[in-house]
Amino acid sequence: MRISVFDMGTCSYGYFSQDYRTPSKKGEKVANHLGMDFTYAVGTVIISHVDGTCLFANNEATNWNSYCFIWNESYTHIFGHIEPKVSKDGAVKVGDVIGVIKSFPDGTTSHLHYGVNRNKIADFGHADKSGKWGWGRCPVDKTTSDADKYGWSDPRMVLASMALAKGKIYSVKLKHK
Repeated sequence: MRISVFDMGTCSYGYFSQDYRTPSKKGEKVANHLGMDFTYAVGTVIISHVDGTCLFANNEATNWNSYCFIWNESYTHIFGHIEPKVSKDGAVKVGDVIGVIKSFPDGTTSHLHYGVNRNKIADFGHADKSGKWGWGRCPVDKTTSDADKYGWSDPRMVLASMALAKGKIYSVKLKHK
């Protein structure tokens, strides 16, 4: 199956989801979520919905740090938990394959993490020097206003704006647990 973020249906975790938990802490809320998670089968091909440049691509065996960042002159689009098929500094066009959904060795459900940041960021440790901000999470005591200061935006708003610019409507269903 080939999908883009405009094709996505049910979202398991949304931006700053109240029920977001990190698996490593056995259900304890230790972070806020800086994106949207869409459950897909391992091997699902992800295609780009933007023209841009790949700022960073990383493929790590554990999958927690496998991702690519695409800059399109407005936002850095973060695609996490994928095997990137694009290279750093490579041009990306709408419809290009950017990655494939990977499996998690710890049994976590395979999914695509999608986030957006107004800043041109080239790695996941960009937001502060404490290491508590990353491409998918921020400290549990932070708010959406704090995230905004670091350039993070709700992906639903960005995608809705992009769809409207093309004369389309974008909507996503949130799965409540």
